[in-house]
Amino acid sequence: MALIFLRNVGFVFAAVFWGTHLFTTQIKILLAILLTGVVFLTSHDKWEIDFSSSPLLVMFAVLQLVLGLFLGFVTRLIAFVVGIIGELVGVSAGSSANQIFNPALGETTNVFDHFYFVIVGLIFFLLNGHHLFINGLVISFDLFPPHRLDFSFVTLGFLISSLKFVLQSGLQLALPVVLSVFVVNVMMGALARVLPQLNVFLTSLQVTFLTTILVMIATLPFLFDGIRDFISIGLQSFMNLVRSF
Repeated sequence: MALIFLRNVGFVFAAVFWGTHLFTTQIKILLAILLTGVVFLTSHDKWEIDFSSSPLLVMFAVLQLVLGLFLGFVTRLIAFVVGIIGELVGVSAGSSANQIFNPALGETTNVFDHFYFVIVGLIFFLLNGHHLFINGLVISFDLFPPHRLDFSFVTLGFLISSLKFVLQSGLQLALPVVLSVFVVNVMMGALARVLPQLNVFLTSLQVTFLTTILVMIATLPFLFDGIRDFISIGLQSFMNLVRSF
């Protein structure tokens, strides 16, 4: 049971939403204990591990912890996409200097990061993403039991494809705002050539921020669809990764 607990602890502390500062360490450990009980009671396999060798036991423990951290890191890809979208939109809107502390991420971000994080979080829970993540963690014990030491999947290829997918999704979701602000900046630059007496720098700050808000409101339905598709693909990739053990 201790090895099961180590994998669950690694997953809970590294997973998106559960691994954030919104949950205290005591709650995370309690959740790991509950998951350990569920896995122990529902597993149909009898895992036989030789505990007489201390180095072997340490190897098993480290492997379970690393595996849990890796599965939790995969779920963090959702937060990485939110960060990319928020930073791109914040820089385009000229609000990158307005930094506030985000307790969910444990760092200072702009206001658009908060907005997108809330939207992604709501859609994630509406799609029962937390159920699929927990289900994938439980399935991983059947496909890769604690007494195994060999890995039958290629993590490097999965990580490269996942990072590519994260960057592509973040750019696609932030593209309407970025392009709109770019067009506005080009128009403001042309206006500065026509009217040199106009203080374009001060005027462009309000115009770009207003353009960002209007484009975000206009593309909100498409944003919901894009985030829903991204989360659905991410959840499917997570389950495929677990089944590849």
